[in-house]
Amino acid sequence: MFENIFEKGYLVDLHIRRWSFQVQLDPADLGFSREDVPEEMVLGRKYLLPREEADKFRRTEMNARSMVKARSFNFPIGNLSFVPVKLLGEVQQELETYKLEYEGLAEDLLKRYDELVVGAEPRFRKAAQQLWKKSGKTLSEEEFVSSFLERIEVALPGHKALRSKFEFVYNFLTVSLPGENGLLAVNAETAAYYQREAEKQIGRFLEEVVKELREKTYDICTHVAEMIGEGKVVSENTMQSLRDFVDRFRKLNFVGDQEISKQLKELETQWLNKEAKEIRETPELQEHFRRALEGLSEKACEMSDVSKITGRLKRQIQLD
Repeated sequence: MFENIFEKGYLVDLHIRRWSFQVQLDPADLGFSREDVPEEMVLGRKYLLPREEADKFRRTEMNARSMVKARSFNFPIGNLSFVPVKLLGEVQQELETYKLEYEGLAEDLLKRYDELVVGAEPRFRKAAQQLWKKSGKTLSEEEFVSSFLERIEVALPGHKALRSKFEFVYNFLTVSLPGENGLLAVNAETAAYYQREAEKQIGRFLEEVVKELREKTYDICTHVAEMIGEGKVVSENTMQSLRDFVDRFRKLNFVGDQEISKQLKELETQWLNKEAKEIRETPELQEHFRRALEGLSEKACEMSDVSKITGRLKRQIQLD
């Protein structure tokens, strides 16, 4: 059945909300028509607080999403990410760390908010004065600057509203089809249709997982092999990157790609237990290492057995 795939992993739903820190300034906000605005007078979106404050939240969100992406696969239903069971604890722990970091940033911003607003006022006053000089001067400088600052003040949220603009929520979940487990009352024909469509999507999803893992294997092995071929130094960082990849592959490989798993195990046993210095200082070893990587790349390029791999898994989870 469809739900049996969730014996292999869970979906993660990550919702992150943040204030834009910006305001949209239009000519009407400043007391004149769009036709009165000269080309050199740039309005549009303006940061209300220093941009670096917004960047702190943006970086944490980007890091959290990148972390999930590196440890999951895009799921075809619900626009969610599928996290294999072996990585579930790691993903949850890291998401909790990012959540605490994000909430800490929000609390810190709230404590410094009044100070930041006061500090921004001279910057906006100067900007208004510069804009007034470029405008058609239909308003006096004092009226223009006052209108500009009022628009900024209105756009600044109060303390309570500000805190509500930041949210970091994640959930691990599974999904069910219409008509299953009594979730929705649909007729048998409709339920059967959705069941078939979902199973087709899951089948394609499993194939994409196999291909993605093999493409990642190809990319890293080809990169290191080409680096050696170009005479570049094999560093300990390079060796550690390969070790980390092998470990990550094992945790992501819920589809059971035994062929690539076996090849990576051989690479690990024969080469990744060696120090970079030993390989680097022995030309013959370095050449053998390069050939081993190239051989693994060639294996990873082979996609003719993908259906066989996914067929075995689908039988396990009773999708066929």
